[in-house]
Amino acid sequence: PSVISFLCPSCSEASADRLLCSKCGVPIDKSAPIVSFKNFSISDQLHRIVTSNYQHMDLWRTSANDEMKDIRDGEVYRRLEEKCAKPFITFSLNIDGIQPNKGTSKTIWPILLVVNELPQKRRFSPENIILAGVWRGPKKPSREHMNSFLQPTVTELVRLEEGDHFFIPSESASSSNHLTRIRVYLIGACCDKPAQALVQNIAE
Repeated sequence: PSVISFLCPSCSEASADRLLCSKCGVPIDKSAPIVSFKNFSISDQLHRIVTSNYQHMDLWRTSANDEMKDIRDGEVYRRLEEKCAKPFITFSLNIDGIQPNKGTSKTIWPILLVVNELPQKRRFSPENIILAGVWRGPKKPSREHMNSFLQPTVTELVRLEEGDHFFIPSESASSSNHLTRIRVYLIGACCDKPAQALVQNIAE
């Protein structure tokens, strides 16, 4: 299920209500067009991915010291290995916009996450990509809009850094399924320059 938010024309904050801003309390003109976006639970999607792909995930791998073949061989991942107890899961993020039709200003901006502990062939399979949110704007989001759009995703990612309990299927008939507490970290983002400027709130 998705959570839909509406950008209030008065305070420019995301409101849970279409008619009365849940942040500033100002009524929203129901006849006026209003920008909205949707967010989806990262945790729910990640639980499904872990349950269906656990046998393919490498949660105990140690980064190689002499070669760089994957994002998990990079410095950020190695720092996580030094300070965090395993197992943990890491994400890479992508945000970009597309125009569904030529000659229109309407754009769709999805927030996508991939699980780096999956093999690369599985990592980028559509069924294993997490859709964290969708901007369905009449035009490209402004920096202010992007900040509101990203906020629910940021909030959930911060919570996941504290850990979540994942249902791990048993690999043998003699042992039972169990819950394992796993921390989740976003370690990188891959965006083109216009999207990067929006996400980081910097000049293009």
